[in-house]
Amino acid sequence: MRPDNCGETPILTASCLGHEHIVQHLITREDLISKEDEINALELLGSTFAEKKQETAMKYWKLAMHKRCMHIIPIEQDDSQTHFNQFFKEAITPPQLEIIQGNRAAIDKHSLLVKMRVLGLAHCTTIEAIRNKGEEFAAKGQLKQCIVLWMYTLKVHQRILDVLNPKRFSFLMSLTNLFFNRVIKLPLPSNILLYFEDVMNLFENCTQEINVGISRPHRNPGVNKTLDFYYVDRIIPVAMHLMLLLTKLKPILSPVKLQRVNDAVRKLVELNPLDAKGVSLMHFACATVVFCRAEEAAIFPFPSLEVLNLLLEAGANPSPRDCSGNTPLHVLGKLRKVPGDMLEALLAAGAHLDMKNDRGHSFESLRASQGQELCQLVNPVRHTSLQCLAATTIRRRSVPYKGVLDKQLERFVDFH
Repeated sequence: MRPDNCGETPILTASCLGHEHIVQHLITREDLISKEDEINALELLGSTFAEKKQETAMKYWKLAMHKRCMHIIPIEQDDSQTHFNQFFKEAITPPQLEIIQGNRAAIDKHSLLVKMRVLGLAHCTTIEAIRNKGEEFAAKGQLKQCIVLWMYTLKVHQRILDVLNPKRFSFLMSLTNLFFNRVIKLPLPSNILLYFEDVMNLFENCTQEINVGISRPHRNPGVNKTLDFYYVDRIIPVAMHLMLLLTKLKPILSPVKLQRVNDAVRKLVELNPLDAKGVSLMHFACATVVFCRAEEAAIFPFPSLEVLNLLLEAGANPSPRDCSGNTPLHVLGKLRKVPGDMLEALLAAGAHLDMKNDRGHSFESLRASQGQELCQLVNPVRHTSLQCLAATTIRRRSVPYKGVLDKQLERFVDFH
C-alpha cells in the first residue's frame, strides 16, 4: 500500500478509476488497509460514480458514513474559510447526506469536496474536477462560485507547491481570463464593484508570485528553456492584464480603494520584475501584448496609456533598458502607429528622444525607417536638453570620455 509520488495508494487508484471489485477486495485485507483508508476509498469511489450513477454514489457514501459513525472517525473541516464555505460545504452527518440525495447540484459539489479532501488539491484528478466545475459555474452565470473555488485552489497551491510548479500559474491565468472574458465588459456592469476585491486579491497574489519567483538564485537566461513556463516571464503579462482591469475600475472607486490600487502597483514596481530578455513593466505597457482573449478578440489590447500612467505614478523609471538596449520609447517607435498620448506621457516623465539601443537606433531613426518624421509626432526642441546635445556631440565627434567623466555621466553618454 505504498503511496506514489502524488500520495496515492493502490486502493485510491482503484477508487479513482471506479474498479469496485478491487476496492471491495482490498478493504477485506485488514492487515493492509486501516479503517480510515477504507472509508476514504469508499467515499472516493462514490465520487467517481457521482456524475453518471448517482444511486451507486449515494450507496458508497452512505456505507462510508455508516463506518465513520461506527468507528467514530469524524470528517475534519476547516471552518476558517468562511467565504469558501458560503458556497461549498461537504455533508458530514447522515442527515446532511440524506438531504443531498436526488439533488444533482448538491451531489456534484459533495463529490468535488470529497476529491479535494481525500486526494488533495494538487492531485491531477482534483485539479481537473475543480477546473471543470468552475467552467460549468461560469457557463451558467454563477461567476462568484467559480471565482471562490478557483481562488481558494490558487491560495492552497501557493502554500503547498513550489513556485515553479505550473499548477500555480495555471489558476492565475484561468482567473485572469475569467475576469476578462465574462466579468469585465464595456460598458461596465452595475455590479462591477462586487468583483473589485477579487481582482485586487488576484493582483496581490500575482505580485506575491513574482516576488518569490525573482528571489530564486537560479533564475537566469541560461536555464533550460523548458522551464520558462514556470518562471516570472509568464506571470508578468498576467500582472499587466490585471493592472489593465484595475485601470478600468479606477473611475468608480472610492478614495480608499483607489489608494489600495496605487499601493499594490507601487509594490510591484518596486520589485522591478524583468523577463529573460530584460523586458520591464514599462516595456510591456508600450508593447502590443495580447494575452487574454474573448471568443473573437482581445477585450483590452495593449499598448495602454492608462497602465503607463499608473506605472509612472507609482514611480516607474520612464527609460529602463532591456537586454538589447531598447527603452519603452523604442518599443513605441517600432509600432505601426505611435500613440501620441503615450509618447507625450513618456517624454513628460523624462524619457530621452535621442537614447540609442545596442544597434544604434533611436526613436527618431525607428520612425524614419517607417517614413515618418519626428516633427510629425512631437516638437523635438521641447524635449531636448543641453545635456543631451552635449552627450550626442561627444559620441559623434568621438571625444574620449571614459575615465574622464563621472560614472553616472559616462552611462548617460553611452545611451546617446
